[in-house]
Amino acid sequence: MTPARSKAVASMCRSRRSTAYGLAGSAVAMLLTSLPARKEPMLVIGDSQDDAGYLYFDLCRLVGEPAVGMLPSGYKRDIKYGQADEPSRVLRTETLNRIASGSLRFIVSYPEALSELVASRKSIADHTIKFVKGSTADREQVEQWLRENGFKEEDYVYEPGHYAVRGSILDIFGYSNELPYRIDFFGDEIDSIRTFNVETQLSEQRFDEIAITSSVSQYSRGESLLDYIEPSTTIAIRDLSLTVSRIRA
Repeated sequence: MTPARSKAVASMCRSRRSTAYGLAGSAVAMLLTSLPARKEPMLVIGDSQDDAGYLYFDLCRLVGEPAVGMLPSGYKRDIKYGQADEPSRVLRTETLNRIASGSLRFIVSYPEALSELVASRKSIADHTIKFVKGSTADREQVEQWLRENGFKEEDYVYEPGHYAVRGSILDIFGYSNELPYRIDFFGDEIDSIRTFNVETQLSEQRFDEIAITSSVSQYSRGESLLDYIEPSTTIAIRDLSLTVSRIRA
């Protein structure tokens, strides 16, 4: 970074509100990643779903995918049509969990997604169950929790909200990960935890600890994302007036 750009970035860090002009392409993401990382993630708001997608891709390339979360709309086309988009709802819940765990540096979203309410931190915590490799879990109590939280038992899981039991294996497709989990028990002890591909049934990745969340939208009236994140969160917006008008529309 040139001395002039370093001076400009330092000035932005000292100011409570700053504006940058003339940024094109990946320059926006490069500027944002040059700012010092803070305890809470930065909220980056694109003008549209496509714009947010480009910002997400650029930020992932610069700081790594684990540090960036996408908060999409949970509906197809528009919320007014009421057509839920389950994969997007899973991604929303996953991002909310990652915000709460403090594992993100950036949250990327867009006006239509911000206009939708999100479940409160308490609601998510109340409807999340955790599994740790090597620990014990009463399988009857686990299955009872799943049923009470809206999960449906199937022969094989193929979409969020399903679980399946086959011998010592418990498959759960929750709303906080894009892939289902396979938990292998040895008695009441958790022997292994891994994600798997629904179509091939092949294992993808192993874990020592996971958290599975139910469809929290049915248990909570929700709150604004601005109430969910910390008050000190830095917000980066392409066009403030456009964003506000589209949220109010």
